[in-house]
Amino acid sequence: MEFFDIYESSESVKVTQEPIEQYLSLPAHRDVSVQDLNCCDWTGGKNCIFPMSTPKDGTLGSEDLIALRSVYQELVGFDDRTIIDMPHTVTEFKAVKVGSMSYGSLQCQTSRNASVLANWTGPDGSLACTTGCNDTRPGQVLKFFRHCFKVKSKSADSPDKRYEFYLAQVNWFSKHPERYAYGIPVELWCNTFDIFGPACFIPIQRIKSVCASRETVLAVTN
Repeated sequence: MEFFDIYESSESVKVTQEPIEQYLSLPAHRDVSVQDLNCCDWTGGKNCIFPMSTPKDGTLGSEDLIALRSVYQELVGFDDRTIIDMPHTVTEFKAVKVGSMSYGSLQCQTSRNASVLANWTGPDGSLACTTGCNDTRPGQVLKFFRHCFKVKSKSADSPDKRYEFYLAQVNWFSKHPERYAYGIPVELWCNTFDIFGPACFIPIQRIKSVCASRETVLAVTN
């Protein structure tokens, strides 16, 4: 599968999916339908996701936490009445390894593995599971982080439940109106990104693969 990211100046980036056969880690998480995300356990990241860089403390903003709540609702099955105590603090990583696959971010000295493919995002920053979308799309990883939070118990006799998630913050390339102009497996994608929303945060287990990218130029005719 190949992608072209189209720039208005006619410059573009060619993105090619790495052979996925050797990266078949966590297939249930990667391939589960967007409508059945809460059928998988997304909290076991510490057993399969290994940081490849020195961890550092990071901070999430209020908009980030609002977006993350929507993500956690879909992954765990919380409802709107669930009281979630989410701290602003996280532990950040520049790169991680999942199975045999290494993922990088734009924070790395080399961002070769910062472009990824995943079936996760819908239009305008929304989650695919809330909009009925079912589409594998390319994006750029800004950073990886571990986020711990707790859910308030509804019973005074039960303790609060704690959760730990490993996520990536991703900018998703916007769709190009002539996406299939070159025919499969080549696709066209804009060089702009979708607006910020819940889909900018994806559990690392959901990433399908990395992409290899290079700049190219397309002739523009009027």
